[in-house]
Order: sequence, then structure tokens, then C-alpha cells
Amino acid sequence: MIAVGLEDGLWIGVGSDHTDRLIEREDVLRSKQACPKPVASELWALDEVLPHWDQLVIRSRIKAGDAWLTYQEGRLSVLLPLDRLLVAYAGKSKGLAVGEIMFCGTVPATIPRMGTPDFAFECHDPMLGRAIDHQYRVQAVD
Repeated sequence: MIAVGLEDGLWIGVGSDHTDRLIEREDVLRSKQACPKPVASELWALDEVLPHWDQLVIRSRIKAGDAWLTYQEGRLSVLLPLDRLLVAYAGKSKGLAVGEIMFCGTVPATIPRMGTPDFAFECHDPMLGRAIDHQYRVQAVD
């Protein structure tokens, strides 16, 4: 889940806080800085989903052969509430500066990570019957 500060307020979407697993063994911050952070191109106004925030479901999938396997899945109710994250980061609960993006957390893996380069993620809104999704392929750089 990501929060995005725009001129007309706070919006939410999905992104991947991908890390380099080898670097992560020694330095988590450096492992996060080593990888791009893919994000979906669609956003939802926070006001549209705030009344049912805890019902939103985030999930990711990895590709094994021809099949997509669920790698992570859970409701936002298991994450720290967005207003608490915003206060911890920005000292205010109503938003981010225009152009700021904040990753809001993730849910535990349901299966071990396999060495597949294909990764997909989404946020499903069961109350409004919609989803934001995105997928990408990791390309190792030596």
C-alpha cells in the first residue's frame, strides 16, 4: 500500500518495496535503495476508501512456470492505521506534501519466496468491487 500526496489531497495505491535479498542480509536500508520501486498507475482518493479501510485486501503473486501463486495476502486491518503512520512520518495525520509517496506496510508471506523474476501486486476493494493491480519482471544487474 502506498499513500501519495497530490494537490487535491491524499490518494492511495499500491507499490512494491522490492529489495535485493543478498544485500538485505547485511544492510536492509541499502537493499531497499538498490532496487526500483514499481507502483501501479491508478490511485484512489483516500476519502473514497477511508470508511472501509480495514476491509481493503492487499496481495502479491509470484509466477512459477505458467501459474501465478499467492505470495502475500491480508486485510489492511493488520497494518498500522494510516493516520498513525502519517503522524510518525510527517507529524500530522491529514496528508503528505505534494509529490511525496509513503509505503504503508506489507503483510506476511504465505509461501517461501522462489527465484522467479515475475511479480504482481494488487489492492482489492470488496466494498466498491474494484482493484488496482500491477506486475513487473525483475532483471538482475551484475
